Formats: sequence, C-alpha cells, structure tokens
Amino acid sequence: MSTAAGRFSALSVVHFIFGTLALVGLSTASAEPRALLIGVGEYPNLARGAKLNPNLPGIDLDIANMQQVLTIMGFRPPQVRILFNDDATLDRVVHELNTWVRDGVEPGDPVVIYFSGHGTTIVDRNGDEPDGRDEVLVMSDTDRVRTANSVTLDKVLVDDTFGELLAKIPSHQVLVLVDACQSGTATRGFEIRDRRLGVAEGMPKFYYYEGMPLGGGVFAKGEQTGSANYVALSAATDTQSAVATYQGGLFTLGLRDAIARAAAEKRTPSLEQVRDEVDQFIARSIEPERRHDPVITGDTRLAEGGIVLVPSENGGGPLWAEVAELASKGNSLVVSTSRPAYQFGEEVEIRVDVPSEGFLNIITVDSQDRATVLFPNQYASSNAVRKGPLRIPSPEMKFILPAQAPAGPTLVAAFLSQQPVNARELGLEGRDASGRLTQTFTDLSAAATRAIGVAARKERFRAGKITVNVTPSESPK
Repeated sequence: MSTAAGRFSALSVVHFIFGTLALVGLSTASAEPRALLIGVGEYPNLARGAKLNPNLPGIDLDIANMQQVLTIMGFRPPQVRILFNDDATLDRVVHELNTWVRDGVEPGDPVVIYFSGHGTTIVDRNGDEPDGRDEVLVMSDTDRVRTANSVTLDKVLVDDTFGELLAKIPSHQVLVLVDACQSGTATRGFEIRDRRLGVAEGMPKFYYYEGMPLGGGVFAKGEQTGSANYVALSAATDTQSAVATYQGGLFTLGLRDAIARAAAEKRTPSLEQVRDEVDQFIARSIEPERRHDPVITGDTRLAEGGIVLVPSENGGGPLWAEVAELASKGNSLVVSTSRPAYQFGEEVEIRVDVPSEGFLNIITVDSQDRATVLFPNQYASSNAVRKGPLRIPSPEMKFILPAQAPAGPTLVAAFLSQQPVNARELGLEGRDASGRLTQTFTDLSAAATRAIGVAARKERFRAGKITVNVTPSESPK
C-alpha cells in the first residue's frame, strides 16, 4: 500500500543576513531589491556549421525554477527581470547590469544575478591571468572569430568585465549564482545511468571549440574576504562540468530543492549550508563520475550568516499559485473529495466527473508548498480515462491516500487534456541508482507544469480545483 498526503504551502519571505550585514524586511519602503535572470539555451552563431550542437536543454526550466526560488526569497515580479535566449546578448546583459540592476539600489538592498548556459575559456586579453586564460560566460550572440594564428570567441562576458560590473553595484548584498562551467571536454550528450531524476541524457554546460586554451577555473573566482561586495555560488569546481538535463540543470534543481525545504522547515540556512545541500542533491541525482561540486567564492564572510526564510502556512506559495493559476485557464472540470477536512490517517477519496475521454493529471500542493503528482502514480501508471464518474483511488487501484503531515490546507487540482500529457513521466520521480522507483508519487517539476500549460492552450482542455484541510486533531475544522 502507498501513503500520500494532501500538500500545500504559502508565500515565503527571505531576509539576507550575511555575516554582520543585516537586510531589513523586503516589505519596507526603502528596500529596492533587484534580480536579473539570464538563461541561454540556443546559440545560433555557434551552431552554424558546427560538428557538435552547442544548444542546451532545460534552460527555460532553469529560469522557471529560479522564479520560484526568488518568490520564496520575497522578490515580487516587478523586481525581477529575465533575459532569455535572443534577449540575452552581451550588450543587453551589460546594459541591464549597468542600469536597471544598479538604479535605486542601496547598500542593504539584496541583488541576485543568475546565469544558466555555457561557460568556457578564451586566451587572456589583458595579461592578468597567471594561467593565460580568461573564464567567460557564453551569450546568445557569441560567435567564433579567427585571428592571425588562432580561434577565439567574440561577444562573451569575461570574468574581468563581470567583476567590474559587480563592483559598481551599490549593494553590499549581491548574490551571484552561476549554473555553468569553465572546464570540460568536447563530449556533448551523454547517457545518465543513474536514473534518480527519471531522465536518460545529460549535457555538460561547457562550450568546447578547436583552438581554445586548455584548462579553466571557477567563473566567480578569488576568495577575497572583505574585498568584494558579492558572494558567488557556482555549479562546479575548475576540474568538473556542470550538467544540463531535460528537467533543468542539476545545480538549479538542487538550489530550488534546498531553498524550498529550508523554508518549509523554518530554517535559516547560510549560503554554505545551501551549497552543501545542493552538493548532496547532485550526488543523489547522478553517477559519481559525473558529479560536480558547487563552489563559493567572492567575499566568503557573506556566506556565513543565515538566510532567514519566513514561510506562511496558510496557502499562496509559488507552487500553489502556479498550479492554481494553471487550473484557472481550463474549461470547467468538476472535482470533489469525500469530505472537506481530514484527520491524519483518514483515507482521502478524490472524485472527478470526466466529461469526455482524455488524459487526467491530478496534482496536490500541501501547506508547505510541496507539490506532487497524485495521479498517475507508481500503482496507476496510465492516466488515460473514459467519460463518466471517476474515483481515485478506485476499488481496483492498489493504493490508498491517507491524510498525513503537514497539517493545513491542501490544494487538489485536476487537469483533463485531449492530447497525451503525463505529469508523472515528466516529474522528479524519486528513483534509486538502478532506476527503481522509491516513492509512489513523483515531485512536480517545471517540465510537467510546462507540458500541462501547453495543453491548457488547446481548445478542449479542462481543469478544476478544490481545497481540503488536513488536521491532526480529533475534530477536523
């Protein structure tokens, strides 16, 4: 028998407290946080005439996952700007760092700068690198350029330039997150033998080109204690390659997992603790030879203080809001439960009035904003349904749904599509290294919500939602 719980949570607010620097609450009038998310998965110039496809999978999902992280950290949509693919040119990135990221920012205001895409190296341009190489981030308009006796890259964000741009930001609370690497080989796609994520292929987030200088290092490098206004968390050491998958980058997935779990558990993790949790997530998700270890650089004192997360327990978290909004886009679908409230251990029954045959996905979000795919699941892998009333679990289904912790409201959302969409297959499945499922219900992924969202734009998409309460008391209220 399986166990399942209603799941839901509320908006969380984070206060950065780095070392002795304390940030006032984000709701105060003086605070003007800024977050710039940069994602590049398509490289048209580098793809032209290339033997190996330079494009990366899952970058759009990285951006979606980071939007959830920022919501948990208290950022509001007007405080977040996104540069994705064609918009993420070198000139545009530099312009945003020089203007919008800096404008109105005071020393105590939090600034987050995130990049997901390729990293690589070029020959040192100004002679300041002992190894003769500059580490760079690869922009959407990066191109190969042939010089008199070598090949290099144009339109890249060089580490020296990035450091200068960071130094101009008035804030002393700058957090840089880099899901890329500057060390790798010419290998492109590779099979992931460890199937914990339910994906079969990965790609190194490193751009290799003939004639490039060998070696490399962490992009935001140099542990400059006391000398920098930023702290950086990068995905890999200088001898490793960060991994991109069709679920998103392992580093970003681990970051989302660490921040969400800390908020749900009412912890105040330091960046060092977040790094360790991301490291553990990566170790659980991929075979040892492909593992990469996140690295903290910049002013390491800024990594020691706690990041105070203050989660609400009454609904409205980023996952809850995303699933509820998704359900509101469909035509009406009648969803109900056998009762409006449940004590721990009582069996939940979900009822759906299916108006026509199609494919059904049921998602729950609990009071701590943990979202799972309730149906289909390990014991009911097919989500093709016929017209008529449907009970989950039905008498022939080999699982039950006992209510369990955490207590509080639970969102139950059902999605019926005419085209085949299986959120379980797109979720984070909880497998062991051999590929065996270790949990009945999969964690909802950005890939799954994206697939449902595509279906939501189809004419015959239907959705419905209901909220139930889970309580440990003897008399549910």
